Amino acid sequence: MPAISVVMPLYKPKIKYLEKSLKSLVNQTFDDYEILILYDMCNIKAWDNVVKAVIEKYKDMKLIRFFTSKRRLGFVKSLNLGIKLSKAKFIARADYDDLYDKRRLELQFETIKNSNNQKKKICVVGSWGLVIDERDNIIGQWITPITPSQIKKYLAFHTPFIHSSVLLNRQEVINAGLYSESYYGSEDYELWIRLIYSNKCLGYNIPKFLVYYRLTNQSLMRPRNIPTIRVALKLTNLLRMPLRDVLLRRSLNVHNSLPMKLLEYIKKKSKGKTIEEFI
Repeated sequence: MPAISVVMPLYKPKIKYLEKSLKSLVNQTFDDYEILILYDMCNIKAWDNVVKAVIEKYKDMKLIRFFTSKRRLGFVKSLNLGIKLSKAKFIARADYDDLYDKRRLELQFETIKNSNNQKKKICVVGSWGLVIDERDNIIGQWITPITPSQIKKYLAFHTPFIHSSVLLNRQEVINAGLYSESYYGSEDYELWIRLIYSNKCLGYNIPKFLVYYRLTNQSLMRPRNIPTIRVALKLTNLLRMPLRDVLLRRSLNVHNSLPMKLLEYIKKKSKGKTIEEFI
């Protein structure tokens, strides 16, 4: 039984990105892991065949379990299926278009394992990231909060983790109810809220650049509006904070993703009311 399962959902991947990502994953300094790939087939025979050929190529280098679905499951269902299929204690998230430092799994495993001796264990470990473009050029840095206390404060207004950088305690994620399909586009943010505000889990980010997060036109266009509003509403209940205060924080995703007219409407209508009063 491996210590870590790397879970990677796939749908219509760009082959050149998939190859680079897999190459960075099979060359990790940590040995005790498998890669679970969950492929929603696009039913374009040539495309599906190329994806299968790439997976087969890397199967000789690392234990890769490849699952296909002719019916479109979607990103969140595929994630949850991968977690259920895993027999490892820890789940590492990976996206096919991102790249990973060779010491990523080693450093994250050491961090999460060493926390077992503490009263409250770390169950989410992420890292900092370098932002790359479609040609692998570094175009920026993604610096996340580091300590559990910093993460808990930051979580009230923004996701404190790069999703494709995290290592998760599998059982804690299952106990929390897995990723919610109701928050597509913000499913990771909503899960962190449940895990960390339950006071059962701590989060930590290794202050090293262990993921190369690829910024593409697709990543910029991912639908986040309505799920992000719903996450904001959930936070107002957890923190007993007026909805307007949550929405007006500059660091919240809502500011960057909501249509301006909708944001203005929410500001106008809430007028400092609590969520119960607003609804």
